[in-house]
Amino acid sequence: MQELNVLFQKLPRTLRNLSASTGKKVEMHVTGESVELDRLLIEGLSESFIHIVRNAVDHGIESPSERKKAGKDETGRIDINARLQGGNVIISIKDDGAGLNFERIKKKALEHGLATAGQIDVYTESELRELIFAPGFSTAEQITSTSGRGVGMDVVRTAIKKMGGSVDIESGS
Repeated sequence: MQELNVLFQKLPRTLRNLSASTGKKVEMHVTGESVELDRLLIEGLSESFIHIVRNAVDHGIESPSERKKAGKDETGRIDINARLQGGNVIISIKDDGAGLNFERIKKKALEHGLATAGQIDVYTESELRELIFAPGFSTAEQITSTSGRGVGMDVVRTAIKKMGGSVDIESGS
């Protein structure tokens, strides 16, 4: 057993690099880093966590100017919380960005042939969130070192499922 801090300590460097490459200001706050998990599970979670944090910065957190226009602090925030609940370790990663862009998800789903126009118009927000887990799905407008490379949330969900976990996405928008 190891503390989750082993997993979380890799993230500040990732955030610094992403901030530099995207021009976004981001700070991270972590709670629950002393929660313990099997060492092999922590090792298995590492890449998934990095991917989720990269997505939060790239897709979730707005640029400083967009944040300012929205009445927010120029610096985005990512909160990571780990806790024990009923014998399970629950880890949440939350950003204070704009939330999911459901119109862009619909557009990209149509482009990728994941739904027809008639279907997409009646999808619930829950069904639209699930589209994010389709293999190769991305809402990125262009391919960058951070997004649009076809390594999406499906890879994260598959890796975490193999370890007996689950992944859910919620959005405030």
